[in-house]
Amino acid sequence: MVDKTLPADERLNQMLVEYFDARDSGRTPSRDELLAMHPDLSDDSDLSEQIDEFLDNQQLFDRFSEALEVTAISAGQDTASVQGRATPDPSRPTVLGGDHRAAMFEPGVRFGDYEILEEIARGGMGVV
Repeated sequence: MVDKTLPADERLNQMLVEYFDARDSGRTPSRDELLAMHPDLSDDSDLSEQIDEFLDNQQLFDRFSEALEVTAISAGQDTASVQGRATPDPSRPTVLGGDHRAAMFEPGVRFGDYEILEEIARGGMGVV
């Protein structure tokens, strides 16, 4: 639990350490769980905004890393060398087909300050 006598930025750092410790142990807290465990941080609008931005970026990072794992596996590497385990995790989404990168940018996905609304065009140089 975060020490409430610490300055706000240090409490935020402690919360992030707890978040990554939970992830490393195989249990990633949801946004609601994380904020419920740290109501003092979610009450501060600046910190709450930073937490939301962190979690959004973490979700985007996870999508990119999953796509990289799929790319490496489809390129011939075994799952053990890519994911650190011999068998794929059935709870993780699987992207099928050759256009796996496009699945990262489905409508509704946020990319930094932007939200993907729809595909406009597709060509030899990529997708807009």
